[in-house]
Amino acid sequence: EYDLSGRYLEVPIGLRFATNKERWSAYARAGIQLQFNLRPGEDHIVLYNYVLKEMRTVRLASSSMGVSGEVAAGVEFRAGKRMAVLVEPVYRLGFTPAVQQSYSSDLPLNPKERSFGLATGLVYHLSVR
Repeated sequence: EYDLSGRYLEVPIGLRFATNKERWSAYARAGIQLQFNLRPGEDHIVLYNYVLKEMRTVRLASSSMGVSGEVAAGVEFRAGKRMAVLVEPVYRLGFTPAVQQSYSSDLPLNPKERSFGLATGLVYHLSVR
């Protein structure tokens, strides 16, 4: 069993292709997310081995950065001149392990992110299309 503690800043880089209709627009987007460790030296993973009755803490590297790819498709329904309602299924796949270290380790596992989500929300457009 393990506990992963961390705060990250994510920087998205990608492309979005959209089709605009009068009351709605559909789009697809793809790109990568760069994930930077915000608390160098404080973030860590705690490993528990209940069979051997031991606990080990491994600190994350101060310069750790993860990279994940993301694909999504969504629809925006206009709710006024500048407002829209968003519905977007998203799939994300990590290209690098979740625990980045500056030294080699014998971690029994080092998972990569794989997630599927559904984003919903309100969008405010600064300019009218």
